[in-house]
Parts: sequence; structure tokens; C-alpha cells
Amino acid sequence: MPEETVNTLGFNVFGQSYEAKPGQMLDLSVGAIECCYIKMPVEACVTYSVSPAEGATINAVGALTIAGDVAPGTVFTVTADVEAGRKVLTTEVFVYTPESNPFVGIWHEVAQLPCGGGPRWRRRWRSRSCGSAPAARSR
Repeated sequence: MPEETVNTLGFNVFGQSYEAKPGQMLDLSVGAIECCYIKMPVEACVTYSVSPAEGATINAVGALTIAGDVAPGTVFTVTADVEAGRKVLTTEVFVYTPESNPFVGIWHEVAQLPCGGGPRWRRRWRSRSCGSAPAARSR
């Protein structure tokens, strides 16, 4: 694999952490991150591992499965060793349940009224189990 491709390898195009519910499966396969937020599959020898090993498994193609009895708040670290150390990637997977973190998901405010008058505006948020970030703002 060309060095140029190795330099673009990643788990996903939107950062390097994930969230999952107990019993959920995630695709954590490594791919080349290209223009305009596209993850392209690559032909490479990748060895995946997960820590702690109890409560989650990962297979040879990067499919991570969280056991159904994993406690919310558990954090797993997934490592992908590409071509025997040529590049090593890590990511964290935060486990949550709707009961333990009811704000995870997409929600929006009905309106905000500015002080002193002016137009009303709304903000959409995407809340994550490991934090939150604005998704869009519209007037």
C-alpha cells in the first residue's frame, strides 16, 4: 500500500470516538478517508483488538460486538494495527443506554427569543454519550 494511502487511514470520517448500546454491533473497519467525507475500503493486513477484552469482541474485519450485559459507562479501546505497525490506530467506544443517558440522540429547541427583540432562531444539537456538539443553526 502506498505511503500516501497509509497516511489517510482511519476508522471514520467524523472524529475518532463511537458510542454504542449493550448488544450493538459497530463496523470499525479501517479505510482510507478521502475528499468530501468518504471512507474507502483498503486492501491491507489489519489486526484488530479490543480492551478490556471482557464484554466486547472484534473480528478480523473490524466488526465490534458489545455484549448485551455490559454496564452503561463502560469504555472500550479498539486498536487497529495496520501491516505490522506501519500505522496503529485507536478509538474509544462509549457504552450507554437511553436510561443512563436520555439526551443521546438528535433533538432541537422549539425557539429561542433574543434579549431586546429581533428574530427568533433555532439550534439543533446532536448529543453524544461522550459529549455534545451543535449540528446546525438556522434562523
